[in-house]
Amino acid sequence: MYQDSIRLLENVNASAPFLVELGFLHINVTRDPEAARAVFDQALDSGSTGWPYAVMGEAPEATLDTADTFHLYRLFRESADVKRKRQLLAAIEGLLMWPLALDVPPISNTAVLYQQVVLARMSLKLGPAEKFHQTLQGVVDPCMGALSDNVGWNDRDNLVCLATSLGILGGTVKAARGSREQRRFSHLRKVSSGPNLKDANAMYDEEERSDDGSDDGGDEDSVTRLKGDESDLDDDVVLFCDGGCMPTAKFASWARRVSYLCRVCPECFLCYKMTGQDDHQSFSRPRYMPQCPPDHEYIEAPIKGWKAVVNGRILLEGEEPVAFRDYLRQIREELCKEAWESFWRQ
Repeated sequence: MYQDSIRLLENVNASAPFLVELGFLHINVTRDPEAARAVFDQALDSGSTGWPYAVMGEAPEATLDTADTFHLYRLFRESADVKRKRQLLAAIEGLLMWPLALDVPPISNTAVLYQQVVLARMSLKLGPAEKFHQTLQGVVDPCMGALSDNVGWNDRDNLVCLATSLGILGGTVKAARGSREQRRFSHLRKVSSGPNLKDANAMYDEEERSDDGSDDGGDEDSVTRLKGDESDLDDDVVLFCDGGCMPTAKFASWARRVSYLCRVCPECFLCYKMTGQDDHQSFSRPRYMPQCPPDHEYIEAPIKGWKAVVNGRILLEGEEPVAFRDYLRQIREELCKEAWESFWRQ
């Protein structure tokens, strides 16, 4: 049925979105990653006018985003064959040379940040070290620039990629892992379904039960509301758990709650109940790949001592308030510089 539909859609150059759907079927149902890769490649090999596809109406940019880096990186992580790993690295390096990518070029550096993060991870595994340095710094620098300008639409993506990059760098250098600056930027921990996570879950469950002002309950439309002057950021921002919890956990503030951002998967934000699960299938995004096996690492938020962001200044318990732009400069001029020096001395 899929193949018949694809052949019909090829007559109007609109098969790419359906090929991506077939790829997700291979991933989620038949568990055949190579078959998924083959149909993703077929989608990338199709061209585009730049307009939404006929029949399905999907934007070609969305098709390109779903048929790209993450699946190849998953194959890379699962392989123990060095030669195959190098082939997969070359495949990711060449993603933007496929016909679909050439017809729908990225609109900004933000669109290719995750690809660069993955290439940095691959270079860390395969070498050379100089390529790892150049690639990872090639993520940090544009993220810093995007977070320092007056344009706000891409801040979230750049902040996530910056945190992920610092986590990778910190993980390669013991001195950086214990540095004061990185502790302030993000508290990194490997989360599993073991005793530590269960203890944390029990603690937060107890806090929720004892909190008369909580409105989480069982209502799918409820969110964690502001408690105290936690931030003067946009009140309309709400984060949703991508782990498939029912009802979907929503965060409008931390309010004594914790959440986790996966350092490996793209765009994967989890409530504490969904961490440590063997597999996640987001019901809110049904095409999303299964992800976050127990060996992934997460950024835990909020960090210890977190108080607020007020008037552009980060407030942490026991620390002097610091302007966000000054904090970025501190990361660039102190944290990254010291971490790279330690990396090359080891």
